[in-house]
Amino acid sequence: MPSESIKKKPCECPSDSFEWVNKVYEITEGPYQVIHSFEIKECPLHKMTWGKRRKEKKLITCTIPIENYNFEENELAFFRSIISVLWDDKINENIWKKKLKNYYKNQDLDEISEGFIQKGLILKRIDVIQTSNNEKIYYSLTDDGKQELKELTGFLNVEEQIALGIEKINNTLDIFNKDDLEANKKIIFSLLNVQLELLKEGNPEWIKNNGTSIKPQNSATNPPKFLIILYGLCTWLQIYRDNLTLREVSARAFQESELSFNEDPSKVLDKYSNDINSIIKNFSSKNCEDIGLILALDSFTFSGELILKMQNGKSIKIAGPSVSFSNLSYSNINSIELNADIVLLIENLAVFAQLVLDNWATENNALLIFIKGMGISGHFRKSILKKIIRNNPEIKYFVWLDYDLGGCNIFREIYTRLGFENIKIIRIPLKFHIPYREIPLGQIDSLQAFIKSEISELNNFAQFILINGRVEQEFLLEWYNEILEYNFNLEKRK
Repeated sequence: MPSESIKKKPCECPSDSFEWVNKVYEITEGPYQVIHSFEIKECPLHKMTWGKRRKEKKLITCTIPIENYNFEENELAFFRSIISVLWDDKINENIWKKKLKNYYKNQDLDEISEGFIQKGLILKRIDVIQTSNNEKIYYSLTDDGKQELKELTGFLNVEEQIALGIEKINNTLDIFNKDDLEANKKIIFSLLNVQLELLKEGNPEWIKNNGTSIKPQNSATNPPKFLIILYGLCTWLQIYRDNLTLREVSARAFQESELSFNEDPSKVLDKYSNDINSIIKNFSSKNCEDIGLILALDSFTFSGELILKMQNGKSIKIAGPSVSFSNLSYSNINSIELNADIVLLIENLAVFAQLVLDNWATENNALLIFIKGMGISGHFRKSILKKIIRNNPEIKYFVWLDYDLGGCNIFREIYTRLGFENIKIIRIPLKFHIPYREIPLGQIDSLQAFIKSEISELNNFAQFILINGRVEQEFLLEWYNEILEYNFNLEKRK
């Protein structure tokens, strides 16, 4: 070993006169060339060792021609998962093998790793770093490896994302004069202008309305989330018109962009729709659809009758045992009128379907509304519900929910964000209350917090669940007439 050839008997010179020097030894082993380097403290007069060596490195390169070598898809997928680590640092052999295991299940990892490393060495993409006692082995990327894998995986570091972001926003904003823009376009213009300043300061981020943010990262994600949202917003402003769909924006933004990475350009933005809506809402207090961008097809489903008053002055009557209309069908609704005596919001599809099949809405002069939960994707449903309660405050409103934490969350949404302050939760008489599962320990604290709510209806609902247990609405279908009659009679007695 090279280390043995430099061991000498210590001289009598004072140790503080010793200096760190670099030692390099080259050895040829078959087709591989091994370059062993380290630093050692040496007497400048007697050329000898002192103390421990440091910065041990063993670099193995291969002299075999590489024309017939390439990484397979599994190997590229593996590199995508570790490239952000390898970019600025080395990776321990054990971590390397653990990550390999995700891509090569039920195979000999030692054999797979060895073959992978040898191929990496032949392709001159990988360095092997070994400590002097051979106890630890690390792997790192060569400069050629970084460049080639960067092209293959689409890796963009933070600096590159910032540079691309500045260029994209500048090119977009230069097209417009802010003073000439109508209100909705001005919102997007101003948001991009704010982001441009953050990019120039080197600390860009998209801030969402829940307080979290999206920043560019040294990530192997293809493409980087921060940048793809930026491209989407720029394209939205460039091609802006009322009722533009996210799919069209995506197709136009990534038709010729490498950021799509072989994905259908029209679908690139799909996975970021909630993020985009949250960013717009944080900046303007409006949803995307409020300023002209349709994120997805969003439908409102009901049983009964609605009279839509449109912004152009026309009235449209829609009625039936089960009717759905979307944000594409009626996007300019001014107000909604009802002839019903009761409005019943239903979370559960099985309950809604049963009442529709029994023609319950017609027989009871009621309006049944299927609410599907209250996520962001339900923005159109929320806007319809707001118009119903605002234009028909005198009607009795009820909501039938699962007796669980999810039901509490939905009621809070309906009460606080939609303005249904007089709505009542459908109560389940104890004789029909069949708990189907214990309340998870992790949900008890949340339910107890609802008991402290200033909303008495929510307070009582959470308390009932904690005392009597959870129940799903499917278990109550055979008694639904009795349950509803009990609630409506109870309300009449008040």
